[in-house]
Amino acid sequence: MLKADLSGKKFGRLFVLHEGERRSKYLRRWVCVCDCGNKTSVITNCLLSGRTQSCGCFRRERICASLKTHGMSKTNEYRIWSGIIKRCENKNCRNWLRYGGRGIKICERWRNSFQAFYKDMGPRPSLAHSIDRINAGGNYEPSNCRWATYKEQARNLKACLKVDFDSIAKSLGISYTAAYKRWKRGVLVCQG
Repeated sequence: MLKADLSGKKFGRLFVLHEGERRSKYLRRWVCVCDCGNKTSVITNCLLSGRTQSCGCFRRERICASLKTHGMSKTNEYRIWSGIIKRCENKNCRNWLRYGGRGIKICERWRNSFQAFYKDMGPRPSLAHSIDRINAGGNYEPSNCRWATYKEQARNLKACLKVDFDSIAKSLGISYTAAYKRWKRGVLVCQG
């Protein structure tokens, strides 16, 4: 019986170069090169049955892919997302009183999925940006969050007093500059 020559044929990711050294008079081995560049020796039956289709790289890739969820656990966005959860839910977090202790929560969509958070917020524009709640008393949710610089966030603080000197000046019958100067001297007191 004439044995088939598999040289030059492809099986999965394996390209057969030539017949290899026999370790048994019944089993023929073939030297193959994998698409990844590794060389391996495979018996005829494993090639023909499809049981062996790579040097092992395909199996490693499948295992790695099954263990990987989003591959972003080392990113700033992931660190920010986990920080939100921590300060809203962990009573041992030093900032919990300012967030979870005040009743601020993270929406279920974001709480259950970093991918959902990333899809809604997108990548952090720069290292100067961090997560900001538009309504400082509101929850962490898509409609209330944005990426903002520290300067933009400073304008959104609870303690930040927004003074409309034009309105004050008109109500007092004085100029904008006069109202501002009185406020700076402490003569004009504005209620926030």
